[in-house]
Parts: sequence; structure tokens; C-alpha cells
Amino acid sequence: MAEHLRAVTLRGLALRQITIFLRRKAQKGLFMEEKAKVTAAPTIAEQCGIKYKEVDGLFYPILGESDPRSYASLGKYGHRYLRVLMENDRYLYNKYFMQGVLFDKAAEYENYAWQLYDTVLQGISKVRGIALDTLEEKGFQVTFHENMQAAMTADEITKVEDIVNQKIAEALPVITEVMSLEDAKKTGAMALFGEKYGDTVRVVKMGDFSTELCGGTHVANTSTIGYFKIFSEAGIAAGVRRIEALTSDGLMKHYAEVEAELHEAAKAAKTTPAALTAKIQSLLDEIKALNSENEKLKSKMANDSLGDVLSQVKEVNGVKVLASKVADVDMNGLRNLGDQLKDKIGEGVVVIASVMDGKVSLMATVTDEAQKKGAHAGNLIKGIAALVGGGGGGRPNMAQAGGKNPAGIDEAIKKSAEVLKEQISELKRIMSKGLEVQETEK
Repeated sequence: MAEHLRAVTLRGLALRQITIFLRRKAQKGLFMEEKAKVTAAPTIAEQCGIKYKEVDGLFYPILGESDPRSYASLGKYGHRYLRVLMENDRYLYNKYFMQGVLFDKAAEYENYAWQLYDTVLQGISKVRGIALDTLEEKGFQVTFHENMQAAMTADEITKVEDIVNQKIAEALPVITEVMSLEDAKKTGAMALFGEKYGDTVRVVKMGDFSTELCGGTHVANTSTIGYFKIFSEAGIAAGVRRIEALTSDGLMKHYAEVEAELHEAAKAAKTTPAALTAKIQSLLDEIKALNSENEKLKSKMANDSLGDVLSQVKEVNGVKVLASKVADVDMNGLRNLGDQLKDKIGEGVVVIASVMDGKVSLMATVTDEAQKKGAHAGNLIKGIAALVGGGGGGRPNMAQAGGKNPAGIDEAIKKSAEVLKEQISELKRIMSKGLEVQETEK
């Protein structure tokens, strides 16, 4: 029922705009004048195999009398293709529809899906030694993924490798025959969808496991391949993914290179290849501990460089403000230092600047009470960042900026108090305006 409704929707697309157009004309009393011009309009519908009838100047599809070559005749895979195409590539969907080939594309994918379905079932039957007509009873089912962009999982890659290597070990003979395309189809040979084949094709058969059309190079026996290993899997186009693998001597050469690199890494870490993972984890833990200790030392040095912090605190219209500079502290260090200083002054505003490797970092943090009085860290930073040749912003409680002009730091520190004063004054002005309005209303 759902597929039938989708088919109705698809077939109705061509008529929707026509119907709306005709209805508007009729409402304006112009339908009779224009009728001769629009009666030929449902050409697209006709191309889609839709018959229609006219009722009071409007065109309606006659679904029961539609061309059997219609969307309703598509199976589940054809309709699934239409749905996936609509969801993932609407431009291509519309293009096919306007060209009148959407049904043909869906029908091609429908045929290809069933061909692939049969091929997979035949492969399962041969590998497991189970009669084809009893596969379903044994619990075997084939499901096609709708997400054509999804990458293969590690488990799926392993399964593919296992199947291929099993067939390599079975030493299947590879037989190549040239025959007509019609005869090739009779053999059940698998063809790649979208490929164009001539009247004569090359059929490659690997034992009873695989029969396909191919023009590439093949070994005489699968045992020649030696071993198969997938090294990469990636999407290369919409709905198309590429697998890259190594075999035989190429695979052994790759493993030799990896082994040599492993020994070099172990040598650098002063351990053995077998203990390399544990050694790396130990080094990572050590680095983490050292980074933590380093941050503590940098924070202490920054605090020491500020000297007597409380003596630098000023008051601007009832709001405490501490604006200062430190040397060689990155932005992360400034944020940590700002939190510490905010705790020391209680309620208020903290503005810190630092120069590191010739680049300026500015940070401002504002407490809740200071925000209520008009202080805004983001706007404060915006008001002073230009003085250090940069820009920035942030939230009301915390903001940061970068710059390229260290010479402007002192001016920026000085101006921070002025910007804060303007913020507080602006809030008071707005509040007084509100009080005036309330008094007027009374």
C-alpha cells in the first residue's frame, strides 16, 4: 500500500503545478480564454505513462488505466532507489523526472538489485553447500543497505577478507571465455550496473564460486594470489566506495616495511616491539603529569609577576576592577589566572593581558553581581582589542581576544576601566528611563 501511494505521489507531481495554474485562471474568469493554450500542458504526465481526464477545467490522473510501464509496476528495490535518490540527491531526482527517464532509472536499478540478489544467494549456496531453494528455510537472508554513503565496518572488512582468502586457499581454476552478451547472461554471469557492453563479452569463471563479465587481467588459479588484505576503504562518489588491497609479494613487502618501522619505533622508545604499546602508554602518562605540573608552575609565575594583586584593584561606579598584564602566559593560562584573581577580589571585573612569542592575548572575566550592574565581558573586550591590533569577543561572563601589537597593551589596560564605566552608566540610564516611563504611566 505504501509503495502504491508513493507511486501515486510521483505520478501526481507532473500534474500538481498544472492543476494549481488552471485553478487560478478559472478563479479569475480567464480559464476559457486560456484553455486552448493549456490543454496540451500534461505532456510530462503522458511521458510518465499517466492517463488523465478533464473535470471542470482541471486535469486528474486515471490511475487504473495507466501505462503498465508505470511507477506502480516497480518492485521494492526500484521504489527504494527513488526514495534514496530523493533524500540524498534531490537535484538528480528532479533532473531525471523532467527528462522523463526517472522510471527507466528506477527500473534499471530494480533489475540490477534482483540480479545482485540472485548472485549473492548463489554464492551462499555454493560456499555453504546448501541447496538454493532451501536457503530461506535455513535462515539465510539478503538485505541491501539504504545508506549508500556508509563506510564498511571493521567486522564487514574482516568477513570480506575471510571469504576471499578461503577461495584463494581452495585453488580455484580461473577460466576465461569469449561469447555473446546473450549467452553470457544465460550463464548467470554478473555484470556491473551502469557499464556498457558490446555484443561480444569476456566471461571470467573462478570455479563454481564466481562468474562475471570482466576485461581485466586474471591469474590462472586463485592460489597464485597467496593472500588478500584490505588496507583502505573510502567513498569516491555518491553511492560508490573503493576498496584497496594488497596480495602476494606486494603484501609481503608491505609487512616487511611495517616490521622495520616497528623495530625503529621500539628502538627510539628504548624497548622491544612486544612491549612498545605498554611503553607508549607509560610515556603518555608521564607527559600528562608533566603538563599538569607545568601548568601549575606557569600559574604560580603569573601570580608572582602580578605582585600585590589587591593593591591594583580599582573601583568604577561601585564595581571592583583589576586590570593588569603578565609575561609569557598563553590564553589557557590567562583563563586559569582570571578565575583565581576573581576569587581573590570577590565580586567584580578582571582584565589580563599577556605577550607570548610576539602575539598579544587579552582575557576578561566578570562575576554575576558585576553583570547585574552593567558589566559585560564580551563588549569590554571588543572595546579594547583594537588597541592591540586585534579583535575578539565572548559571553557576558568571559571573553578573549588576540592581537599583533604588544605596544598597545598599556593603553588597552588603561581603557578597560573607561569601557566598564560606560557600560555601568548606560545601564543606569536605561533603568532611569524605565522608571520615568513607569512614573508617567501612574
